Amino acid sequence: MEEYPIALGDTGHAVSLLRIAPGRSPLTHRHDGEELTLVLEGDYCDEVGRFRRGDLQIANESLSHKPVAGATGCLCLTVLAAPVRFSGPVGWLLNIWRRLHARKPGE
Repeated sequence: MEEYPIALGDTGHAVSLLRIAPGRSPLTHRHDGEELTLVLEGDYCDEVGRFRRGDLQIANESLSHKPVAGATGCLCLTVLAAPVRFSGPVGWLLNIWRRLHARKPGE
């Protein structure tokens, strides 16, 4: 997965372009706030359903999911109101690492 952050100033939201290779996915995760995902190219599926070009998925704290890119991969624009929280043993370690290396405001 390739992630390209988009700087919008101090909005309190993280905006990124995500490119996911065919059949690949990020780790299973949940959200501490809303996540908006707009599919720009390709498609992905998760526990909710299949999302294709032009579709918008709105995920909140109640959704734990593992999006999997379709046969042509997926390019998405994501907007996060809060960081994601990864699941499982590897996810637990990533959550700790991310908290230890989080940038403080003004850095």
